[in-house]
Amino acid sequence: MASSRTLSMYGRKHPMHAHYCAVGKKTSGIERFVIGAYASAMEQGIMIGYTRDKFRITRHLAESLAAPQTRVGLGEPSALLCVIEANSQHCPGLYLTTHKSLFSWPDGRAATPIDLYHSWHDC
Repeated sequence: MASSRTLSMYGRKHPMHAHYCAVGKKTSGIERFVIGAYASAMEQGIMIGYTRDKFRITRHLAESLAAPQTRVGLGEPSALLCVIEANSQHCPGLYLTTHKSLFSWPDGRAATPIDLYHSWHDC
């Protein structure tokens, strides 16, 4: 079973680096999964984003995940992988990234990586 996290709308007024791909906040977005603050016992999660202003998962999320200043803090994410293609202008499909967990289990072993599914919807 996957854990889910629904996030707010993204566009010019709500930049991704402030929430979805924030590092150092420990209160929002991908970082919560990789530091163990959210769904620490899960190996899969899903994030749902609502977008405006022509924000696109294949461009904007890919760029944010590849940025040197966020890669380490977001668990060195894999490249976006399209899992389910969609031909809708409002939902580009379902994408997957894998992130190293940046925390350890209570017994001291490193936590397993987490697969995060990304579902964005234009509104």
